[in-house]
Amino acid sequence: MAVDTHPLQSQLPKLVTRPLVAGRWVDGRPDLPVRDPTTGGCIASVSSATEEDVAAAIAAGHTAERAWRTVPAVERASLCATIADQLQSNSADIATIISSEVGKPLAESVAEVEVSSSFFRWASGQAPRAAGKVLASPSPSLALSTTVSPVGLVLAITPWNFPLAMVARKIAMPLALGCPIILKPSEQAPLAALFLAKLIQDAGLPDGVLSVLPMGPGTATARLLADERVRHVSFTGSATTGKRIHALLAGRSSVGWSAELGGNAPLLVLHDADVERAAAVTAIVKFRNAGQTCVAPNRIIVADSSYERFVEAFSVVVKQTVVGPWRDPAATMGPLKSDERAASVRGHLDDAELKGARIIGGAPCSPVGGQSGRFVDPAIVLDWTPDMLLAQEETFGPVAPICRGKSVGEMVELANMTNYGLAAYVFGSDLGLVTHVVDALEYGVIGVNQLASTFANAPIGGWRGSGSGIESGIEGTDQYLRPKLVATDVGPPLA
Repeated sequence: MAVDTHPLQSQLPKLVTRPLVAGRWVDGRPDLPVRDPTTGGCIASVSSATEEDVAAAIAAGHTAERAWRTVPAVERASLCATIADQLQSNSADIATIISSEVGKPLAESVAEVEVSSSFFRWASGQAPRAAGKVLASPSPSLALSTTVSPVGLVLAITPWNFPLAMVARKIAMPLALGCPIILKPSEQAPLAALFLAKLIQDAGLPDGVLSVLPMGPGTATARLLADERVRHVSFTGSATTGKRIHALLAGRSSVGWSAELGGNAPLLVLHDADVERAAAVTAIVKFRNAGQTCVAPNRIIVADSSYERFVEAFSVVVKQTVVGPWRDPAATMGPLKSDERAASVRGHLDDAELKGARIIGGAPCSPVGGQSGRFVDPAIVLDWTPDMLLAQEETFGPVAPICRGKSVGEMVELANMTNYGLAAYVFGSDLGLVTHVVDALEYGVIGVNQLASTFANAPIGGWRGSGSGIESGIEGTDQYLRPKLVATDVGPPLA
């Protein structure tokens, strides 16, 4: 396959384009073109993993289970700490890869590397803390305790929008706890994941503990899901794909499942909120990664008394957005990932306008050095209603719908109207009222007077249609450990 000339090829001689299988970088047919959303040019063509590669990766991971779980926890912790250090040391190179394959501004990619490092740093601290418990016994002659063991081989499937951070969040903890991993990164953006795999290999991870299989959906992926030696599947992606994968796992009784299936996050601005601050913070976070984040505020609901002030303040900040290629240091928002993404965003805007919303912005633009079509100006959608597609589906683009809420009860009702339940946000000054609103919101992650939602030491997981299971935090260790009850006859107590 012909590969267009692309600056990244000369900038990064360590660019990795082959699958990692059982400790070897295997040759294959380079049939996965990875394209820079900025220009549409091909950064590199990555070799797809074959069915033979899948079989070899499963066999190697299964074989590595016993040896890896018996490596002392402090050594696994040390390895994770080394990986965290290596991510920071290689931050500039990795950030360039991320921006090139996703299109986000370089500053956002640098921040993604930092977050990714924090996942390995946190996991390194948790590895030595994985332990069982001593339990109260019903008899003085019986001792009850539990131990914990790694679940075994884990399959991690990651999306394209955070091609490093999602990988780090999924693989750091199970590696630290003694589980081998097979990683299937998004075929649209596998380069950061492959670069990370090389860093991990160089840090001293034993062969077979990690395999990385770039490939599209198909027979080989289905084989991964069907194999009984894969003991846990962790997925982040669309609800449609997640449901399809879950259905494939339905016939297996011995597999764990955790999934983050997107969101349609509401943001509530209560009547007593600091409106100008809420508008400024929301505008900055909403258009991060061109709105292509699962925790982005997608439905803004403002108390009727503050609506006009919020829209005015929000519009002022949005107008300061500089749309452009990631190589432009002035750019604050890059392109959409693909033509399909752009068409989907356009469809949501057209539907909203047809149903009575007023659209400000959202037009295609052509910045210098950028490909027309994928770059769009941020859009504000005024007076959205529940029947609009953007209210029912995850837009995944630079679209900020705003509507009025006549009462707190109505605002909460609008917030909970979808089947999504990943993230939600509330701005308000009366912390008593805010506390009651938080309690009423059916979401797994809630930000109060701020929009940060991802921390290595804090759990993240969706409610309702946004998935199941928990990642990160202490709670994120549970899905990778199996408890074992030990009941011991210790004889009669001392006289």
